[in-house]
Amino acid sequence: MFTCEGIKSRKSCRVAALNVFSGNFTGSYASESRKEASCNQYLEAFSRRFGTLFPHRRQLFLLPKNEHGVEKFVCSTIRPTLMPYQELYAMDSLASFMCHFIQYEPLETVNEFPTVLPSPTQVLAWRVGDSFDLSVLLTSFLLGAGYDAYVVVGSAPSWICFRDESRSPSDRLEGCTHTQVMESATDPEVQSPKLRTPDATSSLSPSLNSLSWQETGLLHSWILVRGLKRDPLDLTFIEPTTGRLFTICNAPYLEIEAIWNNKNYWVNMQEYRAPVQRLDFDLSNTDSWEAILLNASRHGASGTSNMFGEESVAQPCKRAIDIPPSWVLKLELSRDSLQLRFPPDGHRTLFYQQSKLELFAEGVQPQGLASKLITYNDTLRTIAVEIREKFLHRRDKLLGRVRYVAECRVVEEFAPGRAFSLSRLTEVNGYRRTVEFYVSARQDGLVRRDDLIGCKIVEYFRGRADRLTYRAARTRSDPASTSGKPQFTLPNGESTGDLIVQKMTQKFSRPVYRVADRVMAKRCFYVQEGQIRSRYHYQNLHITRPACTHTKEPCDRHSSLSMSMGDSRGRTLHALQTATSRRSASVVVEVQDSPLIPEQTVVQPLLTSERDCLTDIRRSQLEALELLKLRRCEEADVVIEKPRLDPIPVPARGVSLVGLAPMRVADDHTDYLTPFLHAVEGLSAIGYAEAQRTRDQCLMSLKERLIERANIIMLRLSEENSKLAKKQAMFQRNQRENDPSAEEEFERICSEAMFRIHILEQRLASHEECALQKFQELDLKLSGRLLLG
Repeated sequence: MFTCEGIKSRKSCRVAALNVFSGNFTGSYASESRKEASCNQYLEAFSRRFGTLFPHRRQLFLLPKNEHGVEKFVCSTIRPTLMPYQELYAMDSLASFMCHFIQYEPLETVNEFPTVLPSPTQVLAWRVGDSFDLSVLLTSFLLGAGYDAYVVVGSAPSWICFRDESRSPSDRLEGCTHTQVMESATDPEVQSPKLRTPDATSSLSPSLNSLSWQETGLLHSWILVRGLKRDPLDLTFIEPTTGRLFTICNAPYLEIEAIWNNKNYWVNMQEYRAPVQRLDFDLSNTDSWEAILLNASRHGASGTSNMFGEESVAQPCKRAIDIPPSWVLKLELSRDSLQLRFPPDGHRTLFYQQSKLELFAEGVQPQGLASKLITYNDTLRTIAVEIREKFLHRRDKLLGRVRYVAECRVVEEFAPGRAFSLSRLTEVNGYRRTVEFYVSARQDGLVRRDDLIGCKIVEYFRGRADRLTYRAARTRSDPASTSGKPQFTLPNGESTGDLIVQKMTQKFSRPVYRVADRVMAKRCFYVQEGQIRSRYHYQNLHITRPACTHTKEPCDRHSSLSMSMGDSRGRTLHALQTATSRRSASVVVEVQDSPLIPEQTVVQPLLTSERDCLTDIRRSQLEALELLKLRRCEEADVVIEKPRLDPIPVPARGVSLVGLAPMRVADDHTDYLTPFLHAVEGLSAIGYAEAQRTRDQCLMSLKERLIERANIIMLRLSEENSKLAKKQAMFQRNQRENDPSAEEEFERICSEAMFRIHILEQRLASHEECALQKFQELDLKLSGRLLLG
């Protein structure tokens, strides 16, 4: 049988190829202790008795053979181990890592137990296994991390057994997350598994309920985690093939035959083929679960009857057998393996319902890509709708990117600390651009900038001293602006022409400590019409607010500035003022109640405000263009910051890890003669002249390094002597003062200096002694390798 990825079980081939490395294992892997032999005899008798009493049930999975053909109890195959990595401590992250790190393959024969259950150390070395291998390995790590975990044997649908995720929607890519499990655990129907009714199966998918057990039930193994030991959960199932977490109500599993961990083996004695949602998971209830091994004290305290119809107190010695210790060595996972995550090349591709997910290990993808999710519009995955990308360790602080293909829209998320305090950049190609910032990192309080390309620029602020919250500029493109360039223009990065400003708007927040009708709320600069309109905040208990309009009326020699003002009662006042020169209108922040305002108090603040508003908008436009230019340069030349740990070397595609001995590490050391061999493929093809030249260059290189090190030591020694001499001369010049504290300080300095000088002299002497010895050893080594007499 094959999985949906086209993988077939090759466990028998791996076991056969393992005989070459059989000497690398300790005796516990290839032998059987007395305690194991005694326990195995009892287990065989128990299995025969179980088959006699329950002929309609599948035989118990108690004594499978390991990779060396030795029968081992499944409970002793589990080796609880705590990994020294924080990312492998939580249940959900550990399950997610293992489902990708270990390549899944189906059982060799459907609905039959595997003939070989290898040790978890061997599964880590192979990095491939079936559901039983994955469950035993993951349970070992969960028990080491403090969880109450069990390996479950039962039946599951075929899409679970063959890891068919094509019907799973993309919003479940991460499985049932830890938060979702917590929410499900708070459901009263989930908290009381004993009170569940047969209607609990309605939570399963309709396709599963409509199929019979014979069509969907296949032999499978998964993990059960009982709560109240590390997390406030009731019951959680972990699917080892996908890393998903299921609560008891939404679990897709059909039935449970038995569970076990490193302490005992429990047989399900409840209704035959009962749904998982109707089972009682109280393992202390002997009417529901039959424990194979019990210690004498616990056994004697129990007065209930076992599955054989006998009282447990009657024959305590027959059942009081301790489980043998685990025969598996301590599990080890290197840091390089943890970083690789997706062996053998650090890349994994998963297919879901109308979506495809690509995962990359750190340091594998040159763009810093960690994951890429593509959502399609059809089941054949031909028309892409949305592309989600996540990045790591990029210098431009890019965290994620979402591309909406149909809308031509791109959304980029950035981490704090990058240039311009950029937080999010949303761009619709050629139409609109939205830039969001980290406000706490900017001095101008800019929150967001919306740019309707060529038409309007809007900026939102927060926390400014001048109470500015909104600033906008309405523009139009002028591609052929040559002579007679307008005064109000902005640079345009989309085309060669400039942007002509038609209107500028500012909005201000309302302060608490000032009268409302004297504080500006909104001002509009109508550049083309030559008007400025001002509105002020509403006063308390008023339904109208003051407003004024300034209109510029040019003439030959003078400019007249007409102003109409509205008071709080809605009346309009008119005035005519004369300006000494032709100027643009602007807004006065605070107006007086008098209908006629002197020229000096109105015109000059208007001009200043208009000029400042245009300057700020132009500066913001230049900053936006520079930001876009920087983003294009960053995308053209992506720089990945070196992580805290160097990225591991990724093996080439097609390199198989099957057949390697467990815990065997292939070290790839560079030959020290490589820099001195020119145009020579190997030492076997080297001639005498080339060998002599290589020997002389190698010895000369060593001699230069030894001399350089000696010079460094001598230079430091000379510097220390010079500093000490200067200190002594300074002390002798100041000796006339007879200061006791100065004498103590001088003695301390001299003591420290003499200590450093003594250490340097010892290093120099040791280096001189070892230099000749190193030179002679290298000469002999080169003569032997290069076959020089």
